[in-house]
Amino acid sequence: MLGHVTDLGLDYSKLNVRGYQTSERLPYHTDYSDVVGLLCIRAAKSGGLSSIASSVSIYNELVDKHPDLARALSCPIPRTRWGEVPSGQKPWAMIPIFIMILIFMPSDNVVITTYV
Repeated sequence: MLGHVTDLGLDYSKLNVRGYQTSERLPYHTDYSDVVGLLCIRAAKSGGLSSIASSVSIYNELVDKHPDLARALSCPIPRTRWGEVPSGQKPWAMIPIFIMILIFMPSDNVVITTYV
């Protein structure tokens, strides 16, 4: 799937407007994906800076230096569903930041990050 980041002049404070449709600065966040690539087709007049970090590296650093925080961030916390609330459901869900999935054998752990 390809997504386009384009300022459509929309108001980010509106419920169904996504940050990538505005000129607003976005906080650090996670986009669900296996691979992320950024391609600039047309340079912005100003702004447009991006920062990318590996969520797995962040998780490993927490496990090494702050295991208590890694454990806490692996517990479910309330998360907003801003602009993406399924019909008849609550505007929030209990989801951990880091999810550890065991695949076949304990040595084949996979870390899934839901927000960084």
